[in-house]
Amino acid sequence: MFPHISKCALQLAKFMVTRDGAKTEPLEFKSAFTRMTNDVIATTAFGVETNAVKNPDEKFYKFAQALTDVNGLRSIIAIGFMMAPKLMKAVGLSFTPKYITAYFQDLIYGTMEHRQKMNLVRNLKLSFSSVNIYLKSIRKNK
Repeated sequence: MFPHISKCALQLAKFMVTRDGAKTEPLEFKSAFTRMTNDVIATTAFGVETNAVKNPDEKFYKFAQALTDVNGLRSIIAIGFMMAPKLMKAVGLSFTPKYITAYFQDLIYGTMEHRQKMNLVRNLKLSFSSVNIYLKSIRKNK
């Protein structure tokens, strides 16, 4: 896992040095480190290579940002799920918007299928998709 995190850190360092105005304009550290953290999560948990540090319109970053944005109606829905989860489910509400859930499900299943077809194993000890592939292979062998 360390090599993947190290690669994300190198992407951030390279961006900090080579960006436009690197020597004259200040860098928004919160945004840069948020994007690097997103890249680390994408590569270690989902097995997807991203570079949100360099590309602010990175699809994974945008969906992760939308997932963690709990303002307005979503905050009311969150309170509803804490107070009456059965009622919220009965009404058919979901805390996570369906388009976000669909994106992450497609990403996970697509990564798993690609790895199975290509017989790829990523050098991660406990990535979510690696565990799922392992569990599926155990079920098939029983």
